[in-house]
Parts: sequence; structure tokens; C-alpha cells
Amino acid sequence: MFGDGETKVSLTANPSHLETVDPVLEGIVRAKQDLLDKGGEGFTVLPVALHGDAAFAGQGVVAETLNWPCCAVYRTGGTVHVIITTRSVSPPRRRTPAPASTRPTWPR
Repeated sequence: MFGDGETKVSLTANPSHLETVDPVLEGIVRAKQDLLDKGGEGFTVLPVALHGDAAFAGQGVVAETLNWPCCAVYRTGGTVHVIITTRSVSPPRRRTPAPASTRPTWPR
């Protein structure tokens, strides 16, 4: 299924919380596909991007990278985006509202 039983994995670092690695990852994948030269449908390299939930808002660099497949020269055959929930604190507690019958007091 995978050739000789080996799967090569390469990692690309994201030095920022700004998801600047997305276009870098796509460029690396496209370059590897061009080097392998399997033809127009030879998408033999699969990019997998790991995101924190706050970083994947579909804005800025992420949105631009998602639109790249519209241009044939940037096409990689698809990217798997794994979104990880990074919420490490509990949500704030809800306070019970004061009853409607309570009148506000004004300083005299």
C-alpha cells in the first residue's frame, strides 16, 4: 500500500503564533512533489498542518493559504489540517443576576 513499507516524515517549525508556517509548508510540499516529478496528478507528498484552535480562524495567512489550490502552480493535492483545542483555563463563572425587584442605590 505504501511501497516498500516506509513512510518518510519531515517536520517544519512554526516560530510564531501567527501561523506563518502554512505557506512555507505548502511551498516545501510543492517543491518535493516537483522533485519527485510524478506528473500532473502525482501528489505523492501529503502536507499535515497542526493548528491551535485560536490560530485557525480562517483569516489572514491561513485563509490565503487555503485559497492557493485555485492556482495550478501552487496546488499540492490537498492539506490535512488538524485543529487542537488549546483552551487551558476554565470559562469564567456566570454570576446570577440580581432580581428585577432590586432597586439600584444612588450615593447621596
